[in-house]
Amino acid sequence: MTYILDQVGSQLRNTLKLTAGLSLLLSIAIVQPASAAPATNSAKPSIGAAFTTQMNDVWNAISANSTDQALKNFFPSAAYVQMKQGVLPNPTADFSSRLLAFFKLDLSAYHQLVMSGGPSKFTGIRVNPAQISWISPGVCENKIGYWHLGPVRVVYEQSGVVKSFAIASLISWNGVWKIIHLGPNPRAKNIGTVASPAKGPGTPGPGGGC
Repeated sequence: MTYILDQVGSQLRNTLKLTAGLSLLLSIAIVQPASAAPATNSAKPSIGAAFTTQMNDVWNAISANSTDQALKNFFPSAAYVQMKQGVLPNPTADFSSRLLAFFKLDLSAYHQLVMSGGPSKFTGIRVNPAQISWISPGVCENKIGYWHLGPVRVVYEQSGVVKSFAIASLISWNGVWKIIHLGPNPRAKNIGTVASPAKGPGTPGPGGGC
């Protein structure tokens, strides 16, 4: 009789241990965060007052020739790698040696343009909402879709004369416009180049591109 009770007690203890173990596993499964869903980047950025303020920040960065300030509005390296991973052989190197290198060269060229004519002030932007387009995943060698806009005209006044230049291309990331090409892309020479400088406010566009 004692042996039978011992057997029953042993089985009960094993059952309780198994139940406790399962409860612990279930608790762990419940509290573990779910894996992050792949980015869709579908939120369409505004071209309203916030965008004008953003372009004013770009203007200030150009005026000061401040790379650090300008980079706040440049497409992030990590986002570019995410878009191009598995499509380009080395997206990190492409970002650094091509996109970022041209951006820095162009920033100096824009700075020289603005400073060469004396004191100037930002007066606004010109943008055509009809030229915003959705670039689907798989198009333009990108794994993630995004919104594209460009060129946008930055308008300023210098010695009583209205002038402007273009920011060649912007694309979306997490609902915010980011510059992907400050100057023209492609270009005839690998030097810093201002996109479409002109007297007057100019006309935004043309649309299209990636």
